Amino acid sequence: MKRVFSVLGFCLCSAVINGGTLDGSAFAQTTPSPSTFKLPPYRHQEVILNPEIPSFTVVYNNSDVLSALIKFKGGECIEKIEQILRETVDHSVTYNCGFTKRIMFFNNGSAEVNIQVSQ
Repeated sequence: MKRVFSVLGFCLCSAVINGGTLDGSAFAQTTPSPSTFKLPPYRHQEVILNPEIPSFTVVYNNSDVLSALIKFKGGECIEKIEQILRETVDHSVTYNCGFTKRIMFFNNGSAEVNIQVSQ
């Protein structure tokens, strides 16, 4: 019986160690996820970030003749609003929202906006 518990303990310890390394490598390969997306008018999109990095950069592109109003929140950024003017190309902004795992983008404007997030 004692041996069964030691074998089970070893297996559990191995699973925890392997799971931790897999989780760490998953952040390195997939964050931010999605990193590039189109945000249609009056829609929202959640982005998963690496919680070990406190800042991220967002590049906005708006090829429409209408302006867009992008709002996002997450972490220490309670509510940030960016006005993306019509025909804007590569409008880059860096945010420091603390160590957060996810942020949510909302498009409150009339134009579809291309968004790229990087850490």
